[in-house]
Amino acid sequence: MFTKSSLLLALGGSALVGAVPRAAHSQDPCAQLAQTKGTQYPAEAALKCLHSLPFEPKRAVAYIDDLEKYLQFHSTADSVSNPPKTYESQAVDFWEGLEDIKRKAKQGKYSSQYDFDTALYEHFIHVHDGHLNVIGCSLSALSFVAQESLVSFSPDGLELPDIYTIGDAKVLNKDANAKVSPVVTINGEEASSYLETLAEGSQVNQDPDARYNAMFYSLFRPKNQMAGFNAGSGAVYPGVNEYTLGYANGSTSTANVVAVPSAGEFKYTSGKEVYNALCVPKDESASTSTPAASSTATPSPSTSAPATSSASVTPSPSAQPPQPGYPKAVVRDEDTDIAGYLPNDPTLKDAAVLRVPTFEVGEATGGTAFDSNVVARFLKKAKAEDKKKLIVDLTANAGGNLAYGWNLYKILFPNSKLYSSTRLRAHEGLHLLERAAYKFLDTFSDDDFEKSEKLDTIRYEAINWAGFLTPNQSYEFQSADELYGPEVVLHSNMTRAHSHDFEIESDWQTPIQGFNDIPKNFTQPPFAPEDIFIITDGDCGSTCPVFTTLMQYEGVKTLTFGGRPQHGPIQALGGTRGGQVLEASAIQQSMLQAHELGKEYEFLSEDELKTLAAVSPAKKASLVATIRINFRDTFSKHDKDSVLPLQYAYEASDCRLFYTNENLFSAESYWTDAANAIWGDAECVRDSRA
Repeated sequence: MFTKSSLLLALGGSALVGAVPRAAHSQDPCAQLAQTKGTQYPAEAALKCLHSLPFEPKRAVAYIDDLEKYLQFHSTADSVSNPPKTYESQAVDFWEGLEDIKRKAKQGKYSSQYDFDTALYEHFIHVHDGHLNVIGCSLSALSFVAQESLVSFSPDGLELPDIYTIGDAKVLNKDANAKVSPVVTINGEEASSYLETLAEGSQVNQDPDARYNAMFYSLFRPKNQMAGFNAGSGAVYPGVNEYTLGYANGSTSTANVVAVPSAGEFKYTSGKEVYNALCVPKDESASTSTPAASSTATPSPSTSAPATSSASVTPSPSAQPPQPGYPKAVVRDEDTDIAGYLPNDPTLKDAAVLRVPTFEVGEATGGTAFDSNVVARFLKKAKAEDKKKLIVDLTANAGGNLAYGWNLYKILFPNSKLYSSTRLRAHEGLHLLERAAYKFLDTFSDDDFEKSEKLDTIRYEAINWAGFLTPNQSYEFQSADELYGPEVVLHSNMTRAHSHDFEIESDWQTPIQGFNDIPKNFTQPPFAPEDIFIITDGDCGSTCPVFTTLMQYEGVKTLTFGGRPQHGPIQALGGTRGGQVLEASAIQQSMLQAHELGKEYEFLSEDELKTLAAVSPAKKASLVATIRINFRDTFSKHDKDSVLPLQYAYEASDCRLFYTNENLFSAESYWTDAANAIWGDAECVRDSRA
């Protein structure tokens, strides 16, 4: 750091925090926040407001009763209490921990809704599954962040890295001889150890190196990074009001923790008002889950017309200014930042770079069909310019639409066979859903679906629970009982291993080339597998590992940046390895529909209907919350019996590099260093090359 003053960067570029006035008109802590009309507040004042929310034990217990019914669908609910030795995170007593919170709620041991919500958050965050979210209502009011951003970089990408403030890193980027000093302690503890502990309690990634990377500023995720030490989902109070940063030269600086209103401003004048507005369901609400996009939920088939590049509101590539830190893109979707580059660096003269920061593609820009066309256009342009090699940059890719991941793989390897092996947690609720779905699909024909819009809509819901194939795509399960099993995998009853039917999943809106009459962009792979490699920072979850694993089957290598300051390997795929996320609202809707259809068409017996009702969540929620579960475990093609969920597998990247200072601010230098290590004669971090 500078010897005279620190370079603290405040949230939003301002160092001012809205102070709560001493002569406030009200003594209520929430009213004091509202009266400041600020955009951020001191952590201590915000915490007092949140602690003033009431707590209703009966409502909280009813909420957990429903939560348990959603969590019965979570694929690792049993196995995470005793995971295999290959797992890099700690075991979590999933059910007993929840029961303990429920017991305390019954006894009224929580003094506020915020205390209760925080207890649930802290329990489930340690499961480290990006598809598992239990975000209570009070956590949606304010988010806590530090007024400082940190970075970690090495002098040459091989030596162990040091930690700097982002401001000091920028100074060094302009002047390598500037007198700045690394951060060596945070609140009196060794800095990297402190951040690793902080990440353990705030980050969802299953790999500790991926969690560690997520604590730092990154050029590659500016859209979803507010500021400060990345606080993870929920952004709960971190336990301190400030961080004291100690530097190697003996100086110190302070980074305050501030609370940011999630809605942009805070208008509530009491804890009771916050509670009634955010926690108590409205009369029309029948769901425990707030609406949210499913990061890997397979979309329902669509009869939409083919989506083309003209369907997008994205400006043409020539009209788009380069992103900060990036060269000018040849093609780019401004909505998703999926882009193609032909860099000028001599090391990359034969290479094209495909940047895929997300697989989350919205229908507003033409769905996955549009971004698939963006990729295909770029690859054709690269081949026309005689590019021989391809870098696929997946840094900070948290996942998205499964069909897009599958289709991107099929664009690059059009003649290769898609492979998918998944299992679901087997329980009575799932079994009855599957029975109703199979009987529904067996009862009605295509003619029936064409005549009835209602039946056609239900069909798309039913195929989420029925119509699956064996992993090798050679056989379709004929009944719920045949699919259900159960088979014991890691101490848990699971369904039989199965795959999606790609013919059903593919349509013009969410195409998978080669399936359901979707044409191929290439008849042969545009690049050989040895001429492709993938870059990650470990923060690759959901659809990102699904795509990368398919590429690895072809022989494509991976290179991963960053991680904890130690030599040795790092995982390329450190985010959730789950195969599908489900919102609570989707589960509830399916269970209600199964009960309705089971009764109307006698798909289920009276006893089965009673059982289904008993294991289904209430029609009206007791508390508002965001609940998501991981529906599917995924398994490797090389795991013939599908017995080790990839969530628990350790798979080292082919090469590891630490960030350099230049990498933090220049995407081209990032790609160049990676290319030199994979295709050139540059080294990888000691003991990390596969």
